Amino acid sequence: MLATTKPTSPKALLDAIAAEAQKLWGEDWFAELVRRYCEIEAEMTGTKPLARTRRSSLERAIKTGGCSLETGCWLAAAIGAELQMAVHRVEIRKL
Repeated sequence: MLATTKPTSPKALLDAIAAEAQKLWGEDWFAELVRRYCEIEAEMTGTKPLARTRRSSLERAIKTGGCSLETGCWLAAAIGAELQMAVHRVEIRKL
């Protein structure tokens, strides 16, 4: 899994999630990832999403490296991980 304190691109995070899913579930990794993602979404929103509708959006997210923060967190949870983030503000003063 990707563990870093340096700025990381969303694509790198999604690639790491995909790699971990492949390691966990082998050939059926994507179907299992979608199934678990849908379970988490149902639990969090109270609605039951259809796997077939989520499949294409999750496939696109992993391929392009772009998704919402919520989707990224739920994908991480689907593989048994969590995203931990920190925001640091740097102040630069001219002398």
